[in-house]
Amino acid sequence: MTAEHGYAKFEHGFPLPAHASPAAIRSCLDPADVQRFDREYSDALDVARESLDLTGLFDTLATWRHTADRALLPDGRVPVRCVLLFGDEARLVTPWHLGRDLLRLPASVIARACDMPANELPGRYFTATGDRDNLHDFRLVNDPRL
Repeated sequence: MTAEHGYAKFEHGFPLPAHASPAAIRSCLDPADVQRFDREYSDALDVARESLDLTGLFDTLATWRHTADRALLPDGRVPVRCVLLFGDEARLVTPWHLGRDLLRLPASVIARACDMPANELPGRYFTATGDRDNLHDFRLVNDPRL
């Protein structure tokens, strides 16, 4: 297993955090999406059972987890996680940026918006407004400093 492969699996929920369990994901979906989730989840389970490879299952759950995350933010805010700093640049996981395709933004922009030191960004969860290419108005979720 390469480091890259292991990292991709970790980003896609291996092991799954509690909020990413199939039941938790399903409970957050719009009723219109529940049937599609059930079908795709069932198909992914069948493939995993036959191939003895969980990658497709975790990919399916990661995709739906981000759909569920967006469903939990009816105000249009986007869930964001800072996974690391590289120099002055923050690498971020968003619903559109997963695995190796992380969003890169100046750490100072996020730190200033959240009134915190840039070196405390990694591992933190935020919400932001905007779209795939233009996120702004970052807010720290569950600030442990309070």
